[in-house]
Amino acid sequence: MESVNADERIQKYQQLVMDFYMHPSIKFNPNTGYTYRFAGIPFMGNVPRAIPKVYISDVDGVYEKPDTPSLWMGWLSILGKEFVPKIRTFLESERFKKIREKFYKSTNIKEPAMEVIKELSKSHVNYQDHLEASKVAARKLNLVTGTLEFREEIREIGYRMIGFITGAPQEAVQEFCYSRMGFPITYAYGTKYPFKDGKLIVPQNHEDINLGWQKVEARDKFVRERLCVPEFLQCLMPVPIMSDDPHADEAIATQAGFNPVFWTDLSKGWGWRHPRLESKKRLRGMSEDIYDQILDTLPGKVKVYLPEARDDVTILTNYLKRYELARLRTILTKPREELDIVRKADFIRELGKKAMEVGNGFPIFADHVRGFIDPLKYLFPRDASEIDSMLNILERSQDIESDKNLTRDILSILENHTPEFQVSQRAQRFREKLEELTRELNGE
Repeated sequence: MESVNADERIQKYQQLVMDFYMHPSIKFNPNTGYTYRFAGIPFMGNVPRAIPKVYISDVDGVYEKPDTPSLWMGWLSILGKEFVPKIRTFLESERFKKIREKFYKSTNIKEPAMEVIKELSKSHVNYQDHLEASKVAARKLNLVTGTLEFREEIREIGYRMIGFITGAPQEAVQEFCYSRMGFPITYAYGTKYPFKDGKLIVPQNHEDINLGWQKVEARDKFVRERLCVPEFLQCLMPVPIMSDDPHADEAIATQAGFNPVFWTDLSKGWGWRHPRLESKKRLRGMSEDIYDQILDTLPGKVKVYLPEARDDVTILTNYLKRYELARLRTILTKPREELDIVRKADFIRELGKKAMEVGNGFPIFADHVRGFIDPLKYLFPRDASEIDSMLNILERSQDIESDKNLTRDILSILENHTPEFQVSQRAQRFREKLEELTRELNGE
């Protein structure tokens, strides 16, 4: 029983650090230029012969610009406009609007899917038209700002494989995956609509509808086939997930463990979970309290709500790096060591303030800063020579005003790159919870 309790406490420590590092109110710069390899897994970068990392992503609600057709809606629209005019009346009807609402608000999307399939089948949709409409929809998808830059940025930090798992047609997802994102079509998992002899058919009942891959099944298959690491190492390998639909993706988020789940857009019927989301599709500049309330409704252990990603998806690179730093932190430090880091940060901050107030003690401050930075090199930019040279000057200088400015600049650098240097109510709660956890582990 003691080992179980110990495991639970370690998980509590992981949760504590990740929640702190990933919260948007904690402002710090995770760009260091370092790559840290642990058990062959690269963190924060990529190196030759390192194990490639995988990333799981939705498509609709993630990669199209806000207020433009998703891949699924683009496929339906193009199918009606260019290939099967008969379905246009259905797509413009109030009935179709209600069916779409069911997709967004129901946990069982097979029923509304059956209604769509019945209408398409009545209009004699054939496979060739379906295939062409799928390809056109993928090529015309209006990509959200930063999509291609994001693809390159995450490759640079070791995510060389993205599994695209979404409800859009399989053929459309394959085309998007290959022609728009530059990945093999084997990375695409979409809905396989039922065709027989080239004609769309209606299944016997809605339970027989093959809506493509279930997200968990697809994630497991993708990771199993692409992630060439022993099973005992898979718990260390980051496998982030990006989605916009907590209804459809609740299972995959719940089973993600300590892998991060990024929620980009909660407009799809999730508003009933929080009244503020009823009136606005996406909240910008929300208060910390409102953000936390929304986050509490979302599935997953390590989760971030990032509506800003619908304006520019490259913000996700920043949060991927935050996550990997947090993951490193929990691998490389124990709770007691992390608490020592927090206490040293508080001490150095006060030491620097005191030195600036009285006009002396700068060499002592510099010495403590060196002792703080040395074991945490991976948190600071590779060109940390800047701070080294500042400390060298501070240790020798006799110019009080210059020393005050250098001390102020050094404290600013530490705060900008070290979450533990943050001064806020959240940082204080992090320290208090860390102290409580450390006492538990010590049996106090």
